[in-house]
Parts: sequence; C-alpha cells; structure tokens
Amino acid sequence: MIHDGNLAAAARLDATTCCGKGASTDFFQDGEKEASAELSVLDEVSLAELTSYLKRLLTQGCERTEGDVCKICFLPIGFPVGQNSKFNVCCMKRMCDGCVFAARQRGILDKCPFCRTPLPRGDASELAMIRKRVRKGDAAALNFLGGKYYFGQSGLAKDVPRAIKLWTEAAELGSLDAHYALAQFYYDGDAVEEDKVKGIRHWQQAAMEGHVQSRNNLGAFAFVIGKYDLALLHWMISAKMGYEHSLHAIKGMFTRGQATKAQYAEALKGFGDAVEEMKSPQREEAKRLGVYVKSNKESKTLR
Repeated sequence: MIHDGNLAAAARLDATTCCGKGASTDFFQDGEKEASAELSVLDEVSLAELTSYLKRLLTQGCERTEGDVCKICFLPIGFPVGQNSKFNVCCMKRMCDGCVFAARQRGILDKCPFCRTPLPRGDASELAMIRKRVRKGDAAALNFLGGKYYFGQSGLAKDVPRAIKLWTEAAELGSLDAHYALAQFYYDGDAVEEDKVKGIRHWQQAAMEGHVQSRNNLGAFAFVIGKYDLALLHWMISAKMGYEHSLHAIKGMFTRGQATKAQYAEALKGFGDAVEEMKSPQREEAKRLGVYVKSNKESKTLR
C-alpha cells in the first residue's frame, strides 16, 4: 500500500521527473546527472499538486490495459504480447494464441475468430482494411499504420516522419502503444529532436492507463537517476502485472540491499499470481504443440 507520507517524500525526491518543476536539460544528460529540484522554492501548493500527481501516477494503471486482454477469452495475454497473440486488422482486435488455435480446431481458418470477416489476402487488401479504419479515426488503426510505415511493411516505403505523425495522432486519440512508441523516440532523440521530458510524459500517460512496458521504463529511469524508492514502486506495479523484466530488476535491488526481502517476496508472489491469470488450457495446448498462430510480419511490431 502507498501511504500519503511516502508520496510526499517521493514527491520531494522526484519533483522534476513527475511534473517538470525546475527541470533542466542537465537533469537528463547521459542519464546520469541529477537535477537540482530547488525544493526550497516549492511552496505548499506546489508540493501538494506534485504529491497529488504522483499519487495518481502510482495508484492508477495497476491493471493490464484493455489492449493486452484477449477479446475472446478476456484473459490478459502473456508477454511479449505480440508473440503470444494475433492482431487482426479487420476489427483491430487482438486474440491470444489459445483462442486462435481453438478457432482453427473448429474449422475457422480463413476468417477472423472475433468478427468473422474474411482475412486479407495480400498486402493490398490488408492496407485497404487498415486505411478504412484510419479514415474513421480508429486509434489502433493509426498506430498500426504507423508501424507499417516505420518498418516499411506491406508494400509501403519506409517513412519514419509519417510514422511519427500517425503515432502522434493515435496517441491523441488514446493509443497507449503509440504513447510508448513516441516516448522511445523522444527520449532517445531517434528521428526527432531529443526531448527526454516529453518522452517521460508519454511513458507516464501510458503507465497511468495500464501500459506495462511504460511503467517498467519509468522504473528504469528512476533507478538510473538514483531514485531507488521510486523505481521500486514503479517496478512493483509492473511486476505484479506479470512483467518479468521488472521482477528481475527488483531481485537485483534486493541482492544489492536496495529492497527488502519482504518487498522482493511481495513482488514474486504478485508476479506469480499474474502469470497464473494469463494461463488457459487452450493456450497451454497451443504452446505444447508448437502452434505458431501469428504471421512472421506481425512479429515485427513495436510490442
């Protein structure tokens, strides 16, 4: 449980990270220099606002996002999501390997298991389906088309600026995967002018809606700048959602004396519970038989 006293302390520790108060480019230089938060100039209202924001950041998004849940069995999909599920462009829905496998056993081979639309045959029909939904302002379609332009797939020429434009529009419409993609680009300065604050804001926005990788990255950033208590809070959330990288990070903190045995045990139990929730007989059978229900093309996504 997160207590208000801990939140206030964390707010003092991480003022620039959360709200940008007193932030400077030196704060992010090479991921090593810490900013001077100039906390002495923060008045009570500023600290109250900061604490309130941090409380939302650490109490919202503690459950898997809707995009990580199979639309047929309604169970969260295992990580990496793209390798354990199939995303169909006809309805822009993601289905787990188990449900796709079960549908194939029932003879549903050339139709979407969710909407029963005939699957696209070739790049042209796939792009037509995607663009039809893009014209309707579908955030998932915009994000997916952005990935196509970024990787130069489905007969499209690689066009990174256009991909970023599409991801920006998708993020504005609520795509968490688009927020995550943009965060990576702005944080690293890849194809855009480096803006680490903007990148972190995208991670924060996605994390508060349940995007696990964004939450994990916030923990990694906090750890790099020496905010170990805040890193642990972020990683605890994502570990309890079944993200193994976060669990390993907490284990590392425990071995270095930065986290207690009780905290590691809590993370381990939460991770185990989340993994169990992601299991089903159909998924286990698909895995046992080595059934690959996704195409090679889909595996080249940002997920």
